[in-house]
Amino acid sequence: MGFVKVIISAFIKSLTFGFNGVYNIILGFAKNTAIKEYNNAEKIEDRKEEERKRKKYNYETKSCYKLCFYNLGASVLYLILSILTTFVIPEFSTYGISVALLIACIAFSKLIMGIVSAVKTRKVDNIIIHYIKFINLSDGLISLSLCQSALLCLDGVTEVTSFYSGIGGIVFSSLAILLSIYMLLELRFIKKRRMIEISDLFENEDKNIPLKYE
Repeated sequence: MGFVKVIISAFIKSLTFGFNGVYNIILGFAKNTAIKEYNNAEKIEDRKEEERKRKKYNYETKSCYKLCFYNLGASVLYLILSILTTFVIPEFSTYGISVALLIACIAFSKLIMGIVSAVKTRKVDNIIIHYIKFINLSDGLISLSLCQSALLCLDGVTEVTSFYSGIGGIVFSSLAILLSIYMLLELRFIKKRRMIEISDLFENEDKNIPLKYE
């Protein structure tokens, strides 16, 4: 989808559309990598349950850090490009009403689905899935900037509409950056909690007390 957006942006001469495509390409690569690592994490085996969980959790944590930094890097790049289109290279691309409405529907769908799925996966055993859903939420925020740009340009493009389109990109990319920072902070908390769980598992191993992950 990201490559398609980049190609289309060349025809409609829209920098914002092209930026959104590049953002999607980066996140798509990050999610595909994370899914592969998720499958690898599920295959980890060890005779001792404590060692198996330790290896699995370490693998998942590293994968989630990669996701966070990919998202943070892509969001910072989008912020820089939005600043350029706002103050340096004003954009004067227009969209038809049908295209604008389609972009709006997709953007709001992404945002709503991202919020719902991020909340639902908070307590899944494999946190890679939870962080992939967070990435989808970030994608929804960036899509809103494209949606705003398309809707503002329905009645024609002026310097004012171009400026506010750029401001929208700055605002939504900043929110995506804040979400990335929150993901990193949450990951530190999850890492500490999991280390405690592993320690408890080790202490209770001889007692055969089953532990439940929450």
